[in-house]
Amino acid sequence: MSIEIGAKALKGEEEYIEGKLFEAVNYARTITVKGTLIQIYDPTKDMSSPAYWEYEDEANYDSHDVPAGYKVCVTAAFIQFL
Repeated sequence: MSIEIGAKALKGEEEYIEGKLFEAVNYARTITVKGTLIQIYDPTKDMSSPAYWEYEDEANYDSHDVPAGYKVCVTAAFIQFL
């Protein structure tokens, strides 16, 4: 039985992910990340528009709030949702 990419991160466990779009949920959450590129997108804007929040740091962790309804795009990073 395989585990879906991102399942551990959604459970609050750190997971390394290469390429995943976490769809919007109807509640606010927090992410802790470290990696090549992590972006949070406003649901009212097109995905080609600038990200609401973007983080690129392979050496240091950062945490950020993800408002309800926002998508999280991970290119290559350690991530966990809290």
